[in-house]
Amino acid sequence: MLPTAPKTYVALNAALMKPACSVESIVQIIERDVGLSAKLLQLVNSAFFGLPKRIASLKDTVTYLGFATIKNLALALETFSAAAKTSGLSEAKLMALQEHSLLTGQIAQQIDARAMKKIDGAFLAGVLHEVGCLLDVKHTPEQDLFEPVDRAFLGAYLLGLWGLPHAIIEAVAYHKRPQLVLHSAFELVDIIYIADHLATEAQGAGTDEQKLDLGYLGGLGIDDAQLGAMRVLAEKAAGTILEDSAKATAGQIREEQS
Repeated sequence: MLPTAPKTYVALNAALMKPACSVESIVQIIERDVGLSAKLLQLVNSAFFGLPKRIASLKDTVTYLGFATIKNLALALETFSAAAKTSGLSEAKLMALQEHSLLTGQIAQQIDARAMKKIDGAFLAGVLHEVGCLLDVKHTPEQDLFEPVDRAFLGAYLLGLWGLPHAIIEAVAYHKRPQLVLHSAFELVDIIYIADHLATEAQGAGTDEQKLDLGYLGGLGIDDAQLGAMRVLAEKAAGTILEDSAKATAGQIREEQS
């Protein structure tokens, strides 16, 4: 059975559709989930956002990040939190996937801003592009042999059930093979394709088989210079996330030793 949309995300979505939605009402919804509240505060104060000063309250978090970002982060964080109980992945694999997903989302957002496409959902599509890998799929070895599970399509199907926009669903479904989507301009699916590759590359996990299709991207008007600039963005983003991860690990070691 596929999981339902996270409850806090659903509540936030409903609240944001009301004309009189306020910061206080959003904070009240988030406060009902103590775990999510803590994770949002932890993330907003991490190197991921690189703020000049520490944010100590949910109200300040919502005010600084804005309603849309808060809603997207709630969906992403709740999804990964639920996966810890149901995905069957080890804690290490789940954390690695979450780190890669957050990095992909950040790179996607920066590519979108650099290309001035102003595509709504670049960050969220990047964070959720591997959501299919979080699902515990029950199947037999025979099914694996003859009908391998397409995790990208499975994840896209789930997001469709949750009511996410078509562009995000399409980007998740085809983020490995954007060539299969009929289009001639640089779109969200291409942003996620590039962001996923650059995140993998920046984390030192790429292979020759996973190189970007330069001919395909060239047909969309993306040249070597533009890719080089995107690669620099990816490396900087990876540096901040790895730095924050190292600090968190060091802090955990200190706690265990004390």
